[in-house]
Amino acid sequence: MSDEERTGRAGCLVALLFGALCFLYPIAKIHWGAHAVDAFCREVNVGDPVAGLAEKARDRWLDAWDYAPSNQHAAMLEVKQGFAFSQSFCNIEHAGGRVTKTRRDSMD
Repeated sequence: MSDEERTGRAGCLVALLFGALCFLYPIAKIHWGAHAVDAFCREVNVGDPVAGLAEKARDRWLDAWDYAPSNQHAAMLEVKQGFAFSQSFCNIEHAGGRVTKTRRDSMD
């Protein structure tokens, strides 16, 4: 086998591995994100303190966004994870420093 053939085969192998990673990474991240958000949401109960929940979510590599109350919605902590247009959410409504409602949702 000549050097040109060896280089061509190595290039094809690298391209194949790169393509496989580009295909498998989003699938793995979507799957992991859904399970991680679901597990986090199951641990939060109505009446629990809200303090520290955002940090707890971030420690688990989840995104946490805290929204102030407005005329249209209550104060809410949104914990999410996923890839591109496939996200899993745990919406935690709170008032007076306590959880009032949790809701698990996803955007597929």
